[in-house]
Amino acid sequence: MARRRRLPGALDPYSTSFRFLSDTLLAGLLVLALSLPVVTWFAALTGATAALRDARAAEDPIRVRRILGHGWSAVRRQPLLTLLAPTVFMVFIVADLLVLPHLLGDATLALWALGAIASGVGAFALRIAGAWRADRTARGVLALAWGRMSADPVGTLMLFGACAAAALIVSFSPPLLLVIGGPLALAALAFDRDVS
Repeated sequence: MARRRRLPGALDPYSTSFRFLSDTLLAGLLVLALSLPVVTWFAALTGATAALRDARAAEDPIRVRRILGHGWSAVRRQPLLTLLAPTVFMVFIVADLLVLPHLLGDATLALWALGAIASGVGAFALRIAGAWRADRTARGVLALAWGRMSADPVGTLMLFGACAAAALIVSFSPPLLLVIGGPLALAALAFDRDVS
């Protein structure tokens, strides 16, 4: 009896979809590791997004040195965009966390308001990470990301949802903090497009 040839499926460890999943999870681990100094979280996310873009274009697995190289390039070329602005954002979120319950009078309402603010700013951060290229100026990246916020409202809403979902996932299952940066980088890459 002749053996039937088995067709590769999505969960075949040698398939491109499985490799893409493993690339995304590896990117998430590296985003976490590179984010430990806190002020480098956005450079790590930008580097992971650019490395995922390169891996998809070359149809190669993601490389650690690509993430490191893109992250370092982002910091070196645009330190205000990749280090200072995200740090100010984090300070703003912590201040809101402390102030909003007193302003709104209800801790639950304040938490929902903070989640909406953080998800909105997170969606813009993902737009910036997706638009970043080594040859673009910080002003060009910001202008492109801001333009895409309104030009692609469905994509912006999806990125808003991705940020909110990431926060909920990590709050329900903290160990997923290890890899959540990868899916966020993938979301930034997925919506790195111009809609006409």
